[in-house]
Amino acid sequence: MTLIENEFWNAVLVLFVLCAVVAAILRGIYFHIKSGQVVGPAEDEYRDKGNHSCSMGCALGAIFLFVNLGGILMLTGPILFLGADKERERREKEAAVDINPLTQGPVSILAKEKPMLYEHYCELGRVIDSIEALRLEEEAARANMSNRDARNRLSKNIAGYKAALKRYGELRKNVETQAGYLYFARFFSNLGRRFNEEDLLKDLSKTEQELKQELLNRPNK
Repeated sequence: MTLIENEFWNAVLVLFVLCAVVAAILRGIYFHIKSGQVVGPAEDEYRDKGNHSCSMGCALGAIFLFVNLGGILMLTGPILFLGADKERERREKEAAVDINPLTQGPVSILAKEKPMLYEHYCELGRVIDSIEALRLEEEAARANMSNRDARNRLSKNIAGYKAALKRYGELRKNVETQAGYLYFARFFSNLGRRFNEEDLLKDLSKTEQELKQELLNRPNK
């Protein structure tokens, strides 16, 4: 149970009462030390004041812990459970990115409606991966070469790889854009909104032929 629902003012109240508890206990300690420095009735007076202050601080602290334990947890929780919060955030991030765009994104609709285009798209992805691997391999080899002619040959190959990667990347992006249009066209169709898809289907068929020719004419297959 908390005395005040607002978290900010609840925290302020917690700090205020804790300060009062500490102040009362410190005051009691002070009077106990002072009682050892005097004699006679003053000694008993200081000792009584010290006992009263310490008792008041302990009682106030016990009451506050009983009544407003939620406020204490609110202040200490971020420190005590920081590791658990970070672990939960990490798991949530991993779950958020655990999505295969080929089976769960807009491109997945091509597997049903344009299966050949979908196959060409996937094959183009594999080609891109293989070219990227070659590029990295030859860049590493070039870095360790001292012969100028050999370095120039590798540089020419690497430039060709980069040009091919740019070209194939644009082709894949074009397919993804068209797949997105088709995906949302089907989505709105399911909601009862009809519109002309003839141009879109023609573009998809044209893209399918372009990818087919690109893959057939690819050098170093």
